[in-house]
Amino acid sequence: MRMLEAMSLQDDSGSHPNHVTYTTVISAFVKVGAMDRARQVMARCLGALTYFNEMRARGIAPSKVSYTTLMKAFALSGQPKLANKVFDEMLNDTRVKVDLIAWNMLVEGYCRLGLLEAADGDE
Repeated sequence: MRMLEAMSLQDDSGSHPNHVTYTTVISAFVKVGAMDRARQVMARCLGALTYFNEMRARGIAPSKVSYTTLMKAFALSGQPKLANKVFDEMLNDTRVKVDLIAWNMLVEGYCRLGLLEAADGDE
């Protein structure tokens, strides 16, 4: 957790934590059975959604990369319903086009949890 906080404070935005960083930390906590710590990191993903929504409220249009990065964070952290919510928002945003990457992130989120029927769109 200290590493994530230290990375967040770096002046260079390229040094800030990303979906890979968060996923690595969550996986490490899960492997050692520290589920409470893993949930704390996942809560940061929800914070990312809040930040994303604040950005839009201030008139800053999200890009295709913004949408898919957020979707990937949710997909990799076992929260496919949140990835699906972001996907739906992307579908409704006329400024961006849903692409193969967005579809893959949506499907990956459900498949990681073994929810193949939901990934197929039957649910």
